[in-house]
Amino acid sequence: MTDERPKVSLLEDLQDLDRKLVKLIARRAEILQKLSAHRHRSPRAASRYAGEEKELRKNWEQAASRLSRDERFLRDAFSLLQEITLIPGHLEERKDSLYNLAPPRKPVEFDLPAPVSQRLGLMWVAAAAGWGAKLELPGQALSDMLVELIKALNQAGAHLSWERDAAVFNRGGGELSFADKTIFAGNSVLNFYLLSALPLGRPGVVKFTGDSALKLHDFSIWRNVMPLFGARLAHVIPKTRGLPVHLECSGLVPDEVTLPPDLPQDAVMALMLAASTWEKNVRFLDNGTSAFKTARQEILLLFEGAGLKTKSGDGWIDIAPALRQMSLQPKVCIDLRFALLLLGFGIMAGGKARLQGIWPEFPEQTCAVESVLAWAGFELRRDERSIELLPGKAAPDALRLDSLPEWSIPFVLAFGARLALNEGLKPRLAVSESVMGLKLETAREFLQVLGADLEVADGEDGCRQIVQTAQKADGATAIWTAPDSDWGLAMALGAYLRPNISLTNPAQISKVFPAFWSFYNSLPQPGFFTRGKEEPVEEKKRRKVIARGVASDLAELRADYEPPNDDE
Repeated sequence: MTDERPKVSLLEDLQDLDRKLVKLIARRAEILQKLSAHRHRSPRAASRYAGEEKELRKNWEQAASRLSRDERFLRDAFSLLQEITLIPGHLEERKDSLYNLAPPRKPVEFDLPAPVSQRLGLMWVAAAAGWGAKLELPGQALSDMLVELIKALNQAGAHLSWERDAAVFNRGGGELSFADKTIFAGNSVLNFYLLSALPLGRPGVVKFTGDSALKLHDFSIWRNVMPLFGARLAHVIPKTRGLPVHLECSGLVPDEVTLPPDLPQDAVMALMLAASTWEKNVRFLDNGTSAFKTARQEILLLFEGAGLKTKSGDGWIDIAPALRQMSLQPKVCIDLRFALLLLGFGIMAGGKARLQGIWPEFPEQTCAVESVLAWAGFELRRDERSIELLPGKAAPDALRLDSLPEWSIPFVLAFGARLALNEGLKPRLAVSESVMGLKLETAREFLQVLGADLEVADGEDGCRQIVQTAQKADGATAIWTAPDSDWGLAMALGAYLRPNISLTNPAQISKVFPAFWSFYNSLPQPGFFTRGKEEPVEEKKRRKVIARGVASDLAELRADYEPPNDDE
């Protein structure tokens, strides 16, 4: 008897194994969700789950180490498995789990207060908490990053809160105390740098935990710089480079310090800001890097806004202890990322787009944004209190992505697709080999959803061209899963170019810009509706909040991260 079963190729065999593997991963995530469901109810439950997770990790390492010698990969794989969140059901069966991007094809008209700089907002919040100063900071986009920092600082004794009009407040008084506490730093690397720099001026031990981004991040350079400030950073899980960590501080900070040249700008800025909360003068010497120069510029602007006199010269900056019990009402500039996004609606739909706020004083960053707008065929009219988008002429020259912030690249591609599809142009993007981190395949997939493509030219200048595809996009629904919030926001702009685009993860955008969907859903004459009032976090109770206006399956957010919106 002959075996009549069809032969299976190696590729088909792998595909079948991958499908089974995905099902096993989904089953694991379901069981883990049940195991961890009650971990926030009490300290005892949290401790029990921590022990169970430790046993899971040991079991994983014992089993996986027989298959691979790459210990770091195995640890990272376990951390990723622990962080997987399932979308209930299948996309084909659960159309309600998708968010349809369908902006009205009409010219926009808005004149709105622009969200202010998230980065400067985080710095002001950390400074006010460290100085024990009263703070009133309006105009903030109450992102998860900001909320996580507020809650972490309140764990250390701050009195921070926010209100409905996107204003952040600090009652002032008291001193931060991190000793013998466990601080949850969330998912932001900048937040962790700020939180772990503030305790250096006082003796004590503090433990920091965080979400997946901080668990997988490499903090080796931060660990190596801690001894310069009389501290030691130790990873709780052996042979890992991310959180959780123990920070042991002696309080013996130096009078003068030169930071390592490979220290990131966020880390340099965090140390300079934290130095103003210590009890002695500290001089930072220039290490010859652009990170030091930019961080010094940011700190000088912040101290100037607080009325602090700081001495600086060619190659150094002296930071003295700030006065306590101040009353701060800083004037924070417009957030460039959100400004480019909101003005982008004027680019994609036409009409009038005007934002109220102070234009930033960082020439490199502002010039980059203005060059993007000029390349897209628009220009800015600026005064002391507002910016307005005006029609211009698309620049024929290639736009060099090397000089642009990474977050702007998805928006650039959306604007380029408009030029290709609506204007019949072939806009060019010059990219050096060192900037290929722009994720070429992600860019191509993004553009193909819109009906455009990315062609790679072989010229010496490394030009990339966005051109219209020969085959028009059909009328079927295109499903897009954004790799991060910037790609999701760019696709919301790109929805003007083609109907029937559905986003699978709209909650990712809500985490960075909570008022965005209220803006989007009220086009062409949009407005903002922000989060409700939130008091300082002292209670342990957590609630599930179902966000309206986005996919309910994807928007089950913990109350620690997404306070309910009473307006919706």
